[in-house]
Amino acid sequence: MTNASRIFLGLITATAGALLAVWLNLPLPWMIGALLATAISKMGGSPGVSHRLFRNGGQWVIGASLGLYFTPDMVRLIGVNLPYILAGTVFAIGLGGLGTYILRTLGGADFKTAWFASAIGGASEMTSLAERHHARADLVASAHSLRMLMVVIIIPFAFRALGIQGNDVLLTEATAFFDATGMLLLIALTSIMGFVFQRLQLPNPWVLGPLLVTALLTSNGIVFTHLPTEMTNLGQLLIGWSLGDKFGPDFF
Repeated sequence: MTNASRIFLGLITATAGALLAVWLNLPLPWMIGALLATAISKMGGSPGVSHRLFRNGGQWVIGASLGLYFTPDMVRLIGVNLPYILAGTVFAIGLGGLGTYILRTLGGADFKTAWFASAIGGASEMTSLAERHHARADLVASAHSLRMLMVVIIIPFAFRALGIQGNDVLLTEATAFFDATGMLLLIALTSIMGFVFQRLQLPNPWVLGPLLVTALLTSNGIVFTHLPTEMTNLGQLLIGWSLGDKFGPDFF
């Protein structure tokens, strides 16, 4: 098969898995469905592959989406809760260190693989860092995939069983809108920063670059557009596809 055919097969597989997960009403269906379908097919020997360009696109969606949450109200809320955020950060790093020790001791993993597999961070970002530092990306992806599955399956059902609800009124909620011209401008500005971060060899350039630009704009009351649901779904699909692509026939 040509490389283009292999990429197309991978995309079809991921999309089919995402649509099946939507039909089954699974949590995070566009990511989980694409991830599971791709991983299963890859472990079965499928020649389908993902491509770095699509992974970058999915990471761009994550960065831009997160940046749109940094409204002036949210920034003030972060400032008020900064000590607790810092304490949570230190605690999360400590948990990552504990997980690293456990995976090295009981799992026999090398230090880099154990560290990125245990770090409390995004699955795509940790897998990318593992690749960059020559760790076992497939094991890192599997660890975070398992973590995601446990979280999205256990937490929502536990909340539902316990009758836990969120606040009825969100002070930080903004009115979502879509503007085509604003979207083109947002894509241009954030992509420039993504390329700059990539050129400087900074970690996760296509998450942190767009995140920085969008957060700076949003915190100053400048919002060109919000991302439509279809775009966020596509971003999740691309991330799930890229994560599932790390698996192979020799995984087990």
